[in-house]
Amino acid sequence: MYIPFFSKVFRYYRNWRTTAADPRHSDTYLVEYPKSGVTWLSTLLANAALIQSERKEVANFVTSRLYVPDIHLSRNIGPAVHVSPPVRFIKSHAERNDNYIFVIYLVRKPISVLRSYYRFLNDHRVNPYADFDAFCRSEKYGVSAWKKHVRSWLEGADRGRVIHVVRYEDLVFDAYNELSVLNGNFGWGLDDKVMAAAVSRSAANEMMKSESLYASRNPIHAGIFVKGQDSFMVKSETIDYVNSECQYELKISGYSTDVF
Repeated sequence: MYIPFFSKVFRYYRNWRTTAADPRHSDTYLVEYPKSGVTWLSTLLANAALIQSERKEVANFVTSRLYVPDIHLSRNIGPAVHVSPPVRFIKSHAERNDNYIFVIYLVRKPISVLRSYYRFLNDHRVNPYADFDAFCRSEKYGVSAWKKHVRSWLEGADRGRVIHVVRYEDLVFDAYNELSVLNGNFGWGLDDKVMAAAVSRSAANEMMKSESLYASRNPIHAGIFVKGQDSFMVKSETIDYVNSECQYELKISGYSTDVF
């Protein structure tokens, strides 16, 4: 009879650890399963907010975290530098957190996410799996972890929160359109020229140049963070496994499940 109580207590402290220390109703969380592209989305939104607010700063690979802080690094967020939109953008990898009222949920096709995550862990020499197939089947990092994350946010009642899904592939195809849809949905009032300038400042080539400059002055920078499609080969049976396991999650994320 005491289990439900302790379960609620556990959820409270789990959510507390991934919520700003001074939460505000308007806080807007950019949430993803790791390696879904949130650094790029953070840079895009930060540049839009800076330009709209007539600030001279530029968000890039290094500085985007100043304007879209990572809740897993510190809960002490502080006020936003920009004044328009009048919200704080906060990055998070957390599973469903009922303290998040406004959520931009970034989702990416699982095979691409897992390839990127696998390479990232290899670059940082913390990958316990030498084989990509084993990585995909692991509980901690693989398909089951991705499915759990997606379901936690996109299943069940919204309980008064606002969730806006951004698919990474749509962002790649037309970043201006995705930013425009976000702007319309959240009512930020971003000017068309502002959005176009933000897309230009946040383009992949600009992000790559920024990371290259950073790496040239940081001898311990590991790997390449901003990168296109990972080049290593994936066995067809691994792709088939991921595809078959993720049909439901792809559907609730808005993907066509026959295109992988």
